[in-house]
Amino acid sequence: MKPVKPVRKHSAPPWPVGLAAELFAMVSVAAVCIMALGFLVPKHLLPWTPLAWNDPVTPLTPWKIAALRHDPSHCRALLAEAGVTVAEAPNRMDEDYCVVEDAVGLPSGGPQLVFEVQPPPPPQPGSPEAAALAAKLAADAAAGLPPPEPPGPRLVSSVPMMRCPVAVGLVLWHQRGLNPAAASIIGSRIKRIQHNGTYACRKMRTGDKRQPPRPSQHATANAIDIVGFEFENGRVLKLPGAWKGQEDETEDGAAFMKAARDSACQYFKMTLGPDYNALHADHLHLDMGGLRGCR
Repeated sequence: MKPVKPVRKHSAPPWPVGLAAELFAMVSVAAVCIMALGFLVPKHLLPWTPLAWNDPVTPLTPWKIAALRHDPSHCRALLAEAGVTVAEAPNRMDEDYCVVEDAVGLPSGGPQLVFEVQPPPPPQPGSPEAAALAAKLAADAAAGLPPPEPPGPRLVSSVPMMRCPVAVGLVLWHQRGLNPAAASIIGSRIKRIQHNGTYACRKMRTGDKRQPPRPSQHATANAIDIVGFEFENGRVLKLPGAWKGQEDETEDGAAFMKAARDSACQYFKMTLGPDYNALHADHLHLDMGGLRGCR
């Protein structure tokens, strides 16, 4: 009778070795899946691919534009591809939370921006300025001259500084959102965009006294407030009147304003207008901050 040989049992590898092997297999499978996605899915639908100028609009578009803050050279290359001249703005810091970096201006090639300058307040009664003004009015009246018209606000061309992603969003919105909507609804292209500023060293005006205010996106020039539009046919639409249809005999002004708001949501992370609250009744707030919203 032959002796029976003992069966050798193969012990499992130590648990660190087995765990490492499983992790390696999982990472390998994930890498293969990601590579397959790169071949099967268009690049503009992949969240990790950078924005290309001719990419169609998707829900990822605002996120990709905002991500340009991590790649200033690519941000400027996109503006150059769009035919926009970029003017570099100096960095500045006014407070701990008012820090502006990577800011640009758009002197030509992009949307023409204008800023409304309010007239100076009248001089205080009894001041030397008030006395001089009264003497001039009396002399004009003695000479038979009519009294001057009271000064009103005037529009001046401006090249405001803004973070580069805001500039990219503004140009895309102007080219692909505003002008098509203007041509379709108003029958004329956009001539100038009226704004109320980009940079302001301040905190948010929330209207909620229960919460401490956070720094505004304007404190880093990461936002712009839009107050109106001028068209090539001479027509002008401004907030808040046009939003309610109060500046036109027809309703196309209100329709355009809402189309402008809706199309801005496709390019900016945050778009707030008159439908949001009373603090935004007279402008569209557009920014590239961390939060996403369209109201």
